[in-house]
Amino acid sequence: MNRTTRWLIPVLGAGALALSACSTTTPGSAQPSQAGETGGKPPSGAIDDVPGPGVPKVAAPIDFTNYLTKPCESLHSNQVDELLGENATPKPDLKAGAGPTCVWRKGSSQAAVTVNFLTLVPIGATKPMGLTGYYNNREKDFKFFEVLPSIDGYPAIAYGVKDERKTEGVCTVATGTSDRYAFNVAINLSPGNIATKDPCEYAKKVAGEVLANIKGGH
Repeated sequence: MNRTTRWLIPVLGAGALALSACSTTTPGSAQPSQAGETGGKPPSGAIDDVPGPGVPKVAAPIDFTNYLTKPCESLHSNQVDELLGENATPKPDLKAGAGPTCVWRKGSSQAAVTVNFLTLVPIGATKPMGLTGYYNNREKDFKFFEVLPSIDGYPAIAYGVKDERKTEGVCTVATGTSDRYAFNVAINLSPGNIATKDPCEYAKKVAGEVLANIKGGH
């Protein structure tokens, strides 16, 4: 057991996390509101241009196409066990509005983790826009928007329609795998950990695991 694993278990324990897709009730959307991703006026210039102003370019794109039909394979069972305890059940949704999604939940507990592969095409665009879609709407739609240090070399942001890290224990991290594609990891801490733990730290950790799994091909 590595240092990260030892650190997670006493902090979280079984059932320490709970899903929240930016305070919506749709598991796996893990996405800004439709207005947040697609609303507002297009930026000046061609809307399809990526990366947009201020958006980091992805130097070494990786392809997550294989996971669009099997999003629940983006995390290994032992990785889920570290967060939720054993016997968490994965629930895929290949038709989720934002893109193929998997939610891991243990029994009837609120504890859950969501990974969402973003394939949504913004209004006025012809292709997905990766992190550019978030940056274009950051002032209009997100009261919480934080540019994170890159995760294993890939640009990432933490965002929310509201900042619910301390009030609800919610954090969603979007990570760019190319200039056009990204995935979300949504985390919501259990009631006992709200305001005492940082949900974004766990979201970043899970994002790193998903990246490693994609690059490893399993």
